[in-house]
Amino acid sequence: MKKVLLFFLLSIFVCACGKKEESKDERKVLKLAFRDKVRTLDPRYGGETPASHMIRMLYDGLCRRGVDGNIYPALAKRYDISEDQLTYTFHLRESEWSDGTPLTAYDFEHSWKTSLDPNTLGHGAQNFYVIKNAKKVVKGQLPVDAAGIRAIDDLTLVVTLEYPTPYLMEIISCTLFYPVPKHLDKANSHWATNPEASFVSNGPFRVKSWQKGNRIVVEKNPNYWDVDNVKLDEIEVAIVEDPMTHLYLFEKGEIDWLGAPLNETPPDAITTLRKEYSVQSFESPFVYWFFVNTEKFPFTNQKLRQALAYAIHRQELVEGIFDHNASPAMGILSPCFKMGNPPFFLDGNQEKARELFNEALEEIHLNLETFPEIVVNYPANSDTTHRLVQAIQQQWKKALGLEVKLQQLDWPVHFTKIQNGDYQLGFMGWTSYIGDPIYMLKTFMFRDDTVNMSNWESESFQARIDASNLELDPEKRMVYLREAEAILMDEMPILPLFFKKLEFSKKPGVSGVACPATGEIDFKFAQVDTNVQAFPMEEIASSVSITSER
Repeated sequence: MKKVLLFFLLSIFVCACGKKEESKDERKVLKLAFRDKVRTLDPRYGGETPASHMIRMLYDGLCRRGVDGNIYPALAKRYDISEDQLTYTFHLRESEWSDGTPLTAYDFEHSWKTSLDPNTLGHGAQNFYVIKNAKKVVKGQLPVDAAGIRAIDDLTLVVTLEYPTPYLMEIISCTLFYPVPKHLDKANSHWATNPEASFVSNGPFRVKSWQKGNRIVVEKNPNYWDVDNVKLDEIEVAIVEDPMTHLYLFEKGEIDWLGAPLNETPPDAITTLRKEYSVQSFESPFVYWFFVNTEKFPFTNQKLRQALAYAIHRQELVEGIFDHNASPAMGILSPCFKMGNPPFFLDGNQEKARELFNEALEEIHLNLETFPEIVVNYPANSDTTHRLVQAIQQQWKKALGLEVKLQQLDWPVHFTKIQNGDYQLGFMGWTSYIGDPIYMLKTFMFRDDTVNMSNWESESFQARIDASNLELDPEKRMVYLREAEAILMDEMPILPLFFKKLEFSKKPGVSGVACPATGEIDFKFAQVDTNVQAFPMEEIASSVSITSER
């Protein structure tokens, strides 16, 4: 099957290259491969990694991260902040959707409010909670128009906050805050699912073709307000799940980027790649974990969750599977946040795990013979993930005598299953798109938030997060956040596994790619110079500062 897939993909690439050679017009085309399928091109619902990469190509927001990692104005040419730091007034530049319709502040108002509306709730609604009344709107306690989002004319958007938020510009640079076309969304709610027929966007590129599950091609958007700074003519994206195929295509020159955050480098090939190519590697907030459905028996028991976490020998897996391209996670906040937290538990503490497991069995009145079937769900997009969950399966059997079943699913099916709570243990990768630990922690703020797939919440945890939001002293604020993480690691609604380094190699002549530590890669300023033959050693702008201070 893999050989057939590889032949099919190479046929596509060869045909594309043949057409290019026949043309006298040398178009600048960047060729990429994504590991995961793209579920949607709607910014409100495309919060996961593959969708957000495409959305960043196709849309623009109020502000955008530059190649140097800093945040710059985009559709907001300037903004004013009130003296109490609670009101932001954004003054928009004149711009258009790709169909020529003027883009206005009303598009932003519509997009953000529909993200909060319980009837059309967006994937990352909790990210809007810094906005006045946003949480109450999501919970159905106030009407949508009570949210602190108001367009006062075509080019002016006023946003009122719950509390001063110095990292607001980082938040709204996220794709979840990009606008959708109000004129199209109100007429056809499915506009983003049939892009070749009805799709419009406002970013550096527009959709040229989309073969769902296989290939997406975008082309330069002539209606983009900053089109003069877009140097690429097209970006071709193939959906390729197999890491060995990624490597093969890269070595044959059929894709220009290998590795994070777009696709996967085979762990067995990393050492060789480091010797032969210019490989970039840096710490990131990216973490792998198992979501635990705390509403499903027997995972309602805290000691059972703790036992499963303690029984995993992470360092053994790092050395055997990741080739040191990851580090054990005994918490959820990566060392790049510089929080100073020690590990919350010992790695591979199987003696303690057995003790907790036996106590859990007593509390829930079970034994190994009567223990219900446990299913671990994981995506069928990576041989590394498959090897990893198999190894953990064996560690649980050895340490606890517990048999678990593995269920591998296509990525969109897996994601939907976990999000809908139709699972027991679900493998997932998570990251922060801002350089502040609050984003990772807020994932677990409320059990009914769309991103809180563990269905867990804690009043003491919420109190620490609320206190951190109101605390202006950076050091005191960090104390609250450390305490919040400690509560999370005691309750264990997720089983942290590994912090993943971002490691990649790019083809000679590829430049201008913004690749921050958060993995929010941006190709707006990307360039391809086919005359460059050697692998350059300079770094892509990859080190957005991840800091624990506001």
